[in-house]
Amino acid sequence: MASIHWNIITRNIQRAQGSTKTFCFVAALMMLSACRTAHNDVARKTGPPNDIAEARQYVAKSLTAVQSALDVLDDLSNVGGPWPPDLVNQFTISLAHLEADSFKLREHARAMHSRGDAYFDEWQLHLSQSREPEVHQLASERHQALQESFGTIQQASQRTGDAFKPFLSDLHALRRALESEATSNASDSTKELIRKAKSEGQQVGLELEAIRRELATAASNLTPMTGR
Repeated sequence: MASIHWNIITRNIQRAQGSTKTFCFVAALMMLSACRTAHNDVARKTGPPNDIAEARQYVAKSLTAVQSALDVLDDLSNVGGPWPPDLVNQFTISLAHLEADSFKLREHARAMHSRGDAYFDEWQLHLSQSREPEVHQLASERHQALQESFGTIQQASQRTGDAFKPFLSDLHALRRALESEATSNASDSTKELIRKAKSEGQQVGLELEAIRRELATAASNLTPMTGR
């Protein structure tokens, strides 16, 4: 079903006449799809949330979307003449994809910042309510290690949220620049914007990797050791 929706979006993008309209169209459809997915996920849950697994999923999707955007920026940085329309459309798609796929992660980063320790207290509560006895036991036995991981995740998430802001802002500025230069050669200012966005995206990727590693550590602390 997702591939069918994406094919429909791609066909409509190819027919679109303006970059701004194209982006708004893609972003709206992708955000709607993300909301429906979240709603369906909630409807399927029969126990307490697996916060760590959900967070790992959000990080993985964000990393994929960031890398996709960086790949397109690499292609744009190699353009010497007029901007190829297909490449501009690809950039528009990658930006909409990035905003949609990183939405949940950025929302959680803001919640971690605003709620502080209470955010991870909720994670601990959900672990204590787990229907898996071993998870419940390990969460109690390794409480201190989990708290340390949560603290690291909180700090890395704050850095990630902060890094996303200039990255997304410059990607939107680049989208407008590409739109205004649709029939002209690549300007020096736009090339500099591409370079800046690439650097910011690489920093976002590094921060996401830091979260990914610490989430893996937290998950390992909830995994029973074999052979005991």
